[in-house]
Amino acid sequence: MILLIKTIKKLFILIFGVVFVFLVNGTVEIGFVNQKIEAFKARGVPADISDGIPENHYFLVEPIHDYEDVSRSVFNVEDRLIGSKTDIVVTNRNPMRDNKNIGWATGLLARAFYLGHATINADDAGTEMFEVIGNGANASDNEVILAPNDWITYEEWLGEDGVSPMIIGLRVKYTTADQRDQTIAYADAQIGKPYNFSFIFNRNNSYYCTDLVSRSFSSAGININYDYFATTGNDLIASRQVYVIFVRETVVVAGIKQYNIYFLSNGE
Repeated sequence: MILLIKTIKKLFILIFGVVFVFLVNGTVEIGFVNQKIEAFKARGVPADISDGIPENHYFLVEPIHDYEDVSRSVFNVEDRLIGSKTDIVVTNRNPMRDNKNIGWATGLLARAFYLGHATINADDAGTEMFEVIGNGANASDNEVILAPNDWITYEEWLGEDGVSPMIIGLRVKYTTADQRDQTIAYADAQIGKPYNFSFIFNRNNSYYCTDLVSRSFSSAGININYDYFATTGNDLIASRQVYVIFVRETVVVAGIKQYNIYFLSNGE
């Protein structure tokens, strides 16, 4: 019994230590993340784009770095699709927003560390994405799937009840077609594998959303995990291998919600 108590105590200390490091590390990273996002937004120029939704306000961001690739789709205004093949989308929405007991806590963590959700685009047109969620009602919902890229259409369908304060689109620098193919082949091979509820501890045959994205790129020899620890949305955004191509932010002006949409464009 004494040995069991000591073992449990050591395990508790270990878990507490890992969580503490995770929180401190994330607090530092969010500074880099916010700087990166704000620098991208600061380059935005108001654009006269009409999409039938008066609350949407568009800003075009002209490429200034040689790695900012606009030869592939960044944002399809007509079809409401973010990105192209292997582009990443991250949000800080609260994944447990409907849980009255812990929703407030997960909301704070989601906003602080971009723990809301992350996906990776499956095709050049950006019509489909790979994702895995862990809050589905049934066990079969909590596994890797290929799904429609509905980031924007879902939020616009929700309207005033939208759940994603920030939606960030990311692209990995200087990828080749072969690397993109390998990344997607890996993600595709994980379809049906379960959600990893241990979060901080990676497992071979299960994934949480940002882990799926990170390990898909790792299969092509590309590391996009900023700190090499458990991958968070912060890690993906802060990574030196990744740049911002899209931002949709919810702001309140005179008590009314509006949506500022920034995306990389050469003006064509």
